[in-house]
Amino acid sequence: MNQWDVLLLSIRWIHLVSASMWIGGSLFYLFILVPALKTHTHQDRQKQGSLNKVISLNFKRMVDLCLWTLVISGSIILVDRATGNHLNTLYLVAISVKLLLVTILISIIFTKRRLKSSQLDDSQESPLLKKIGYRIAQWQTVAYLGLFILFITEILRFAVELSLSN
Repeated sequence: MNQWDVLLLSIRWIHLVSASMWIGGSLFYLFILVPALKTHTHQDRQKQGSLNKVISLNFKRMVDLCLWTLVISGSIILVDRATGNHLNTLYLVAISVKLLLVTILISIIFTKRRLKSSQLDDSQESPLLKKIGYRIAQWQTVAYLGLFILFITEILRFAVELSLSN
């Protein structure tokens, strides 16, 4: 194992940790935090609102860090794979689907932020478009799409292993 291999292994590990933090954080947010914060009394709702703002801000920072880390490390990994002899049809299809889904996921996140920050002007978008955008930009969509992207990552790993064994 040379220095380049060690560097690539480190980049792959960073990519995996970032994806795990992002998707794991989304699942935690969706299945544990949101239900735990749902309260019924007025006083509890005020506390919940301020706590939710702090949590959302910190989670946003983590997502941003993970997002940039994933884009940079994923680009390096993609260039390494594209310059190697590991490409087969399964890999090309899977990487194309993964890149499409990652683009959709990033778009959902920015749509969610845009909707949440109330920067939408009522005259610019119809109520139907706002409603559809709000429905798509839910944490459930982010979490489930992220899990599916992780599955596609395993298909990519399988495709590389398959091409190495042939």
